Amino acid sequence: SNRSLETSTTACLAAACKSAAKKRARRRAQLRNPSPADGEGEHSAGDLRQAGAEAAEAGAEAALSRVLHKSDFESLQVLGQFNKGFIVARLRRDLFILDQHACEEKTKFEELQASTKIHQQKLIAPLTLELTASEEAVILDNLGAFEFNGFALRADEGAPPGERVKVLGVPFSKTTTFGAEDIRELASILTEGTHGPRLNFMNQPHGPPSAAGGGGGGGWPRLPKLAAMFASRACRSAVMIGTALEPQAMTKIVRRLGSIEQPWNCPHGRPTMRHLTDLTKPLAAAEELV
Repeated sequence: SNRSLETSTTACLAAACKSAAKKRARRRAQLRNPSPADGEGEHSAGDLRQAGAEAAEAGAEAALSRVLHKSDFESLQVLGQFNKGFIVARLRRDLFILDQHACEEKTKFEELQASTKIHQQKLIAPLTLELTASEEAVILDNLGAFEFNGFALRADEGAPPGERVKVLGVPFSKTTTFGAEDIRELASILTEGTHGPRLNFMNQPHGPPSAAGGGGGGGWPRLPKLAAMFASRACRSAVMIGTALEPQAMTKIVRRLGSIEQPWNCPHGRPTMRHLTDLTKPLAAAEELV
């Protein structure tokens, strides 16, 4: 049952935390009272630095051995729910903790990015943009990117330089307005090649759109306002912290992470998961106490 899973998970978490606390206490004691080595006096500062470097290198090697690939989400074994907000899962010897809200929020965000067709509001009369030569060149070279973000633009080859881009329509939303400043911002993003809207991890390319009008797997960025709008929708519809989940629901959340482009952070930058502990270490620590 879910209660027994949560009980076993809590016990495992407690053992891991207890082991980590004992290790920290041993390290503090060693730093305060370094033991003699090979008949010599206290360790020198150089010895301590060397020991620290070796420990850091060993930690880096251990971290590299725990690289998690998207395909691993199919193999993660859900153990239970912790504090009605976190999913505890195991992959071989490693224990991971996943934020249930952040995980589902990111999945829904990427699905919205890929599938939502941006509605467009036609202008009564074409609007002429006054642009620099570089802005105009970027826009005319990337008209598809602007169409993907809901803008209808037309090139007027007979107009003077800086006035060749005509706006025929803009993206439409009940709560967000779009205008010339958004066209310039998207042009700036394309120029810099960052594809980086203001919110973290909204910077994956999502174009060009498919024939049906949804997103695809190309290289066009989303306008920051649109990305923020999708993030807000995904947040409101995702499972909230404080919601008790059955094992099947938790497994579904974990499995869906493997199907999206960037499962490691939510749209606002919060990590979706953390490595909790190596399950062999608490066992080894327990054996030392016997």
